[in-house]
Amino acid sequence: MFLILCSVRGEFLPSIDAHLMNCMESDREALIDFKNGLHDPANRLSSWKGSNFDLRNPHPNNNDDESLNRYGFWNLSGEIKPSLTKLMSLRHLDLSFNMFIDNPISNFFGSLKNLQYLNLSNGGFSGAIPLNLWNLSSLQYLDVSSDLIWRESASFGSLQNRSGRPLPNLQYLYLSDNQLVGKLPKLLAQLENLVELDLFNNSLYGPIPTSFVILQQNLTVLLLGENELNGTLPESLGQLFELRIFDVSSNQLTGLVTEAHFLKLKKLSDLDLSSSSFTLDVKSDWVPPFQVSSLAMSSCHLGPSSFPTWLKSQKQVYDVDFSNASISGSIPYWFWEFSSSLSLLNLSFN
Repeated sequence: MFLILCSVRGEFLPSIDAHLMNCMESDREALIDFKNGLHDPANRLSSWKGSNFDLRNPHPNNNDDESLNRYGFWNLSGEIKPSLTKLMSLRHLDLSFNMFIDNPISNFFGSLKNLQYLNLSNGGFSGAIPLNLWNLSSLQYLDVSSDLIWRESASFGSLQNRSGRPLPNLQYLYLSDNQLVGKLPKLLAQLENLVELDLFNNSLYGPIPTSFVILQQNLTVLLLGENELNGTLPESLGQLFELRIFDVSSNQLTGLVTEAHFLKLKKLSDLDLSSSSFTLDVKSDWVPPFQVSSLAMSSCHLGPSSFPTWLKSQKQVYDVDFSNASISGSIPYWFWEFSSSLSLLNLSFN
């Protein structure tokens, strides 16, 4: 089946393969109709014309300041026409970094059955994700971060009792910075192929379900920071043997964090438990299974006895924040040699 890669973001892919330039007639008409609904002040889609139009971006794909100032983001606006549904082979759709202000995410996105990649982040959309979007069985990547102002009744609240297995092939889900309200829905536990999950900076509340953690054996990135989650940290977290980055900072979580929470986390590189009320309860001779590069545990209870000796085992760490961590007593001699390689060290308010 003919594959179309359609990218209409602020920084396009500069060199889509030449075989993609000659579109089938129906696809060409659908894309031109889609283009006609857009306001394109930078004339980025000028090549979308004629019988053999070029889907390549005429501008360089650079992230340097000069390119961003000259071409910028936040350019495309207007109406997203349902003519996109005629692109039955569409697999990659990127509408990120545009100005679709107050436009809802259209229901017709859910009819793009072959879609594997959908990026709507920073697009200015509002409202809720249409429920039929969760039926896209081929979707592997979904990014709606920094975008939506959701309501509980129209977002996670309406997904709590949703039956069936949603998005069976989804691996990357980014929903950060969305004012998302509600408990972590049970359907997240059904996304068994998730590799990265980003729910950072929303208004999620309630506990982290044990079942959610148990079923996410493929997770490498789990970002839950800057929410209102409460309760304790599930010990099943320690079974996520692929986990590299874990952030539950700035929540209302409490309770003990023990060696069991880190049991199989040999690949962990970034750990952020800061600004929560955890108490680290490990043996004095505990040697963590991981070698982290960044370690943030401010406002956790790490004392009041001796300085955390397990830190000595971390040979690759460059960033340590143990501020306001109830540590008392003298700093051991080994720590001065250890700290010489750090880029950031915060031991304040102890």
